[in-house]
Amino acid sequence: MAPTIFYDRIGQENDGNLHHLISNAAKWHADEFENVTEEVFDRIVAINVKGAFFAIQSALPGMRKVGRGNIIITCSDQSLVGKPEQNVYGLTKGALAQLVKSCGAQFAPQGIRVNGVCPGTIDTPLMHAAVSRFSEWKTQPKEELYKWLETAQPYPRLGRPEEVAKAMVMISQIDFMVGALVSIDGGFTCQ
Repeated sequence: MAPTIFYDRIGQENDGNLHHLISNAAKWHADEFENVTEEVFDRIVAINVKGAFFAIQSALPGMRKVGRGNIIITCSDQSLVGKPEQNVYGLTKGALAQLVKSCGAQFAPQGIRVNGVCPGTIDTPLMHAAVSRFSEWKTQPKEELYKWLETAQPYPRLGRPEEVAKAMVMISQIDFMVGALVSIDGGFTCQ
């Protein structure tokens, strides 16, 4: 059996300690504001915010041990702008943006950088599930929703997961980047 090799940065072996954390867990939700139950609210907040908070907390001892670290939180375009009927999801993504800022300020002196990526509409299973949900809820054909999503931002197409991954690699390579929220949204948030 081959030994496990850990990498610090792309292609550089390290000592097996934790140097990078990407917090990417999320649950999307949309509904009429008045229909959101406390149970749904608690579940979305627990997955999206509590999960990221405690993932960071668990990563800190290993990063402090080596005197550096790179934490990237997957935020959203909704960390920067609001969208109708996505209040709970948007609230959690706004909270993650503040977590990036507060943790970035707190842990940078220890050599631990915290940044966030803010994807827009990315062609993922989560997006396709959202389209199905909206299609049923609003009794609107999926084709119309996909057409709207592809043209909702100045760059007229859906984003790709590998574009988000490339941004994460870029962030991990820029030591002076701390507390940044990097938009990957085809220009949606600049409208």
